[in-house]
Amino acid sequence: MHPFIWSKAEGMKDLGTLGGTYGHPDWINDVGEVVGFAKIAGVQNGGHAFLWRQGVMTDLGTIGTDPASEAFSINAQGQIVGGTFIFFGPDLHGFLSENGGPIVDLNNLVVPGSDLTVTTGLVINDRGEIAGRGILPDGDYHAILLIPCDENHLDIAGCDYSLVDAAAVQSSTAPIPTANAAATQPNLTPNEMKDRIRALPTKGNRRFGVPAPE
Repeated sequence: MHPFIWSKAEGMKDLGTLGGTYGHPDWINDVGEVVGFAKIAGVQNGGHAFLWRQGVMTDLGTIGTDPASEAFSINAQGQIVGGTFIFFGPDLHGFLSENGGPIVDLNNLVVPGSDLTVTTGLVINDRGEIAGRGILPDGDYHAILLIPCDENHLDIAGCDYSLVDAAAVQSSTAPIPTANAAATQPNLTPNEMKDRIRALPTKGNRRFGVPAPE
């Protein structure tokens, strides 16, 4: 079973796999980039998230020693979300990939203060907001919303508006300690905050705030 893309001009086009005999697509964005899951050659119960862009399928890998991954959604900016999992077992860690770069554990991007573990990123919109699933310490699963700490989401409680180096958080599952933004950020106007964010380095990932459950 192979994923395919169809257009009126070219008909059905095989996207291929990552060397195995099975794959499926999950999402296509407005510029024709496709994400999904594909088997790897020689691995019976394993496969990885993929990005198909301009005729090339890229293996997005997985997080640490997590055995499998799947990409569920890609927005117009090329931001991809998905999750890692065990075949015939539980979901493990939600992830984010930007512009086809290495996947990053979403739990390492969530600001401190939440005891919820992000297990899956299901949908990301063009504002970078992520809907997904998470698990509480008592084992209960909840629907979650992650809001990026960026210039489009100013004054989010607890947000740390600095960037995180992707290489530092890709394979670690332990949250990176960050100061509470509410206590450390000066009182800035919205325009001052936008200027500060635009001045940040470009090679990094945004942190995310998690609205408190009601």
